[in-house]
Amino acid sequence: MSHAALDQGLAAAIRETVSTVARQAPPEWMTAKEAADFLRIHPAHLEKLRAQRQGPAFHRWGRMIRYRRADLDAFLSSLPREGA
Repeated sequence: MSHAALDQGLAAAIRETVSTVARQAPPEWMTAKEAADFLRIHPAHLEKLRAQRQGPAFHRWGRMIRYRRADLDAFLSSLPREGA
């Protein structure tokens, strides 16, 4: 196998890996359902936290509720850790 063929094969493998990772990464903005899945909680629990102003920061556009991934990460970081 030539170097060019190896380079092409490696480039294709890298493109496929990057594409797979990009598909698996959570989006920057998430719906309430996506945010609940990201936090591994039930959507109704996230709604309750939002109503009590105890959950992650959220943004409202009309009737739409959206969560930024950075806000969800900050919320997770603020939670007490088990065993600590």
